[in-house]
Amino acid sequence: MRLVFQLVQFAIIVFPFNGLPYFQDILKELSPDASVYPFIIALFIWLMMFLMGIIKLIIPMNVTFKLLLLFIFWSIVSGISNMAEINENIFKGRTGIEKYVGQIGVLLFVSLLFLLIYNVCIKTKKPLLEIRKSILISFIIVGMYSVIEILYLNGNSSAQTVLESINPFIRDEGTNSLGQYGLRLRSVAFEPSHFAMYCSFAFPWLLSYIITENRKLWPYLCSIYMLLLMLLTNSRFCYVIGSVQLLLFISKLKITYRINYRSLIGTLILINTVVMISCFLVSDDSLFSIINTILSLLDSDNSSNIARYGSQVTAIRMVLDYPIVGVGLGQFGFYMADYVPSWACYNPEIISYLANIEGTHWPTVHSLYPRIAAELGFPGLFIWLIMWANLISGCIRRYYINLKIGHQTDAMGLTIILSISGVVFSGWNYDSIRFFGYWLMLGFGMYYINSKTEISQKHP
Repeated sequence: MRLVFQLVQFAIIVFPFNGLPYFQDILKELSPDASVYPFIIALFIWLMMFLMGIIKLIIPMNVTFKLLLLFIFWSIVSGISNMAEINENIFKGRTGIEKYVGQIGVLLFVSLLFLLIYNVCIKTKKPLLEIRKSILISFIIVGMYSVIEILYLNGNSSAQTVLESINPFIRDEGTNSLGQYGLRLRSVAFEPSHFAMYCSFAFPWLLSYIITENRKLWPYLCSIYMLLLMLLTNSRFCYVIGSVQLLLFISKLKITYRINYRSLIGTLILINTVVMISCFLVSDDSLFSIINTILSLLDSDNSSNIARYGSQVTAIRMVLDYPIVGVGLGQFGFYMADYVPSWACYNPEIISYLANIEGTHWPTVHSLYPRIAAELGFPGLFIWLIMWANLISGCIRRYYINLKIGHQTDAMGLTIILSISGVVFSGWNYDSIRFFGYWLMLGFGMYYINSKTEISQKHP
């Protein structure tokens, strides 16, 4: 099992690489994620060990796991109920059956992945601390690349040459060329919003070092640098979730760990001062531009907003016509043209979605929750939301139990809660169930609920 756990660790190290151009014809929508390759190997080894009787499969018999099984069951029920229409669906050269089978395959794959993660955590000594080391390594890689990208964004020609030599190996530059996103930082990810999703997963793990390594400077520097990178994405999602995670973390530091009030305020001032100075040094951003970026969520004339909200309103209109079983998993794109609101029809992105031409962008909802509602009906959305609510509430209960039984610090518990919150919130930014952050945190969260806390160092 040690080899399997090491493969999981490697998958986490390469987690931020999500735009790879390899094996697209074989792995389809899974192919861009670098994590899928070590995950496939780990799953193969783990399943072979199970079939040969070397290891036993441990099933977490709790409400969260039962809800996951119910979600898979409902996805199949929805498909069977819509099979006549799915058989006839053809759009952009793709068939309804192809999309449905592909999405069911992805759902089964990530569900098996969750079981793998849960099982290897149980068989590993202090797995969450080992996982945290892997996330730190991934951030170091991200941070080193980002230094070069920041130089490039400020017009450094040498940095541009380096990026042009690296980028063809880590993303499909034919459809996502250097400079496409202007002054927005995307690091090693496919685009800035995808890098923001990585940050929503990884940021709490870096913050946890402030608790366990409280006498050292480097945890503060790492957290500050990640905050800087999050600001440079110019991603509204990144600003919101990063702020919420940081504020919740600080509030728990003050309430739970009784950190000196002056030290807490000093840390806040240090973080904000360094981040803001860095922003002025490396870009034209200012406090006002950051605020304006967040407020742009309310701008009805913003082209990005029109595409995003237009797709989501389309999904809502769709579920109102198919409230019980939806239109079937993966079928949103085949029905989109019938439900797009008139105010979104002339948006360039929406026009590309509606064009029945092979090679053009496949329709996306830009958010997982309205997509699940449209494709699986309100029951499907309800099951998904309750599953995550149950997981988070279970983690919170375990966190306070650990504190009551004498643990002075439960850094990993706080990290798990904040990271789960981050990936759940990512559902408003991205509409695919293949995002590995969900399944990693489902496994880590369920392990945490069913085990004792892990402590690397008690807080004084």
